[in-house]
Amino acid sequence: LPSKGNFASLELGYGFSNVRSYRYSVSPESGFRAAVSAELLYPWLGATGETWDGDAAVMYRALLTAEWRGYITMPWWNNHVLALRGGMGTTVGQPTSGGDYSIGGSFGGDTSIGSPAKNYPIHGFNSGSQNGDHVLVLNAEYRFPIFQIQRGIAALPIYFRGAHMSFVFDFGRAWRTGDIPGHRTWAAGDATLADTLHSFFTGGRTGMGFELHGEFIPWWGG
Repeated sequence: LPSKGNFASLELGYGFSNVRSYRYSVSPESGFRAAVSAELLYPWLGATGETWDGDAAVMYRALLTAEWRGYITMPWWNNHVLALRGGMGTTVGQPTSGGDYSIGGSFGGDTSIGSPAKNYPIHGFNSGSQNGDHVLVLNAEYRFPIFQIQRGIAALPIYFRGAHMSFVFDFGRAWRTGDIPGHRTWAAGDATLADTLHSFFTGGRTGMGFELHGEFIPWWGG
């Protein structure tokens, strides 16, 4: 599929969230949120494209994406949270030249209600470390406060909340159709499931690390 053209599409999504956060929370502390979406790109929606030679190209494909985030309050200290995230997506039909999904970097696309992200963070790798028509991502993060301030400085328009830290583990894989040996043929006996899984996980990206965050809020009132 060419990357030049009119990428008109129709997207339908559904989301649910019951997450909870509190005054001293460093992130949501309980509950979960989930989102699923289906995006359709087709000529009768106005999608048109051109090849590199300038010829007209028909564009048709569907993207199916799902994401889930859960937050678990740890019982041993206040405001300690285990944050879990899983995401997956696939392209059906004509793929793009660069793929619709990507992984890498410390910041991925945010997830709004009913619209899952299509780029996901993998700490320790550059943004776009892998791109493809399909993606599977798992993230785990342990978050905890270091200290709380919750004060301003006299009448200055600034408010300090505090600082917190998180330890992060990521695994993800973005791939093109046919990149994983046997991923379509193991059921027919041409490759074993173990071979396919080994190829999938060894070709993925695994990231670990920690983050230190400080929070302050500038404000102005009249």
